[in-house]
Amino acid sequence: MAAKWNWRKHTGGPAIEFQGYTDFSSITPVKGLVRETIQNAYDAARKDGSGGTLPTKMSFRFRTVTDAVRDKYLNDELTKHLHAGLVEKDDDHGHLYESLRNHATGTWNQELTILEVSDRNTTGLNGDITKTISGRVPDPDNVFRQFHHAWGISDGATNRGGSWGYGKAVTPFASKIKSFFALSVRDKLTSKTPVLDYSLMGQSIIKNHHLPHSDDLWLWHGYYSIRDTSPEKKDLALTSSEQTEVDEFIADFNVQGRTLAEDDRGLSLIIPYPKDDITPVVIAQEVLANYIHLLLSGILEVEISDSRAGGATWNLTASNCLQWLDAKDAAHGALLGW
Repeated sequence: MAAKWNWRKHTGGPAIEFQGYTDFSSITPVKGLVRETIQNAYDAARKDGSGGTLPTKMSFRFRTVTDAVRDKYLNDELTKHLHAGLVEKDDDHGHLYESLRNHATGTWNQELTILEVSDRNTTGLNGDITKTISGRVPDPDNVFRQFHHAWGISDGATNRGGSWGYGKAVTPFASKIKSFFALSVRDKLTSKTPVLDYSLMGQSIIKNHHLPHSDDLWLWHGYYSIRDTSPEKKDLALTSSEQTEVDEFIADFNVQGRTLAEDDRGLSLIIPYPKDDITPVVIAQEVLANYIHLLLSGILEVEISDSRAGGATWNLTASNCLQWLDAKDAAHGALLGW
């Protein structure tokens, strides 16, 4: 069974709107994205053979994909909900979506630019993909569940920042269409070989909405997923781990280094139509401003590239990060406009 976009209908009780985006009203989308993705990757760093921690490797890569790929993944099952939940609901992203797509003709106005944010030397989204959030029971060891399902649910450590499941909202918030895909190489749930497995899922976080000619209320949270409609799972969204489907996704979006190998463990986020103020320059500035200590210590390495601008690639490492801070260094800091 292949993954596709699907939403749940409201079935009773208060129809609560998603409140997580308000947490980022005081910071820019790029600042939130850089901080959240690097911090999450650093927290998930794997150990090396001697018990030490492997350096966290991050990449931020901009590129365009073909119209055929855009139309395949951003299809009517998504766009009908985006129009209803963004434009019709006067969402603050409604005008951004309208600038990208002509609702009357059902066609996109712009080619699809994506931002891929990937980490390596991390554990990936480990955890039981079949576990529901019934009863809102904390499950701090299930990273998959915390990332994909636990919105506004504490993991039990409520006395610290980042414990209520809203930080990950920076990812859809970075997209003009409030949507993203997530591909992870992670532990397999069974002991059968190979010991690694894929998880492929997407999310769209908009507003509760009605579709035309229907009284049904659709909830704010859409999934690109396999849908388990069995009574005990209560319409749970499940990840796709099918090799053929994942291989097709990897090829379509040109995701690099995500094989079922230990060195390729980690998470790749595909953000369609990133906001205009999310640029390589600003990403580099935010990395240096917030994580210079990790760069200098060698436990963080960051690659930033933009194939739309001639294929330029910047590497921020322990050996050159101070050069990236030097406004007079023509090959490094001067490029960032300090």
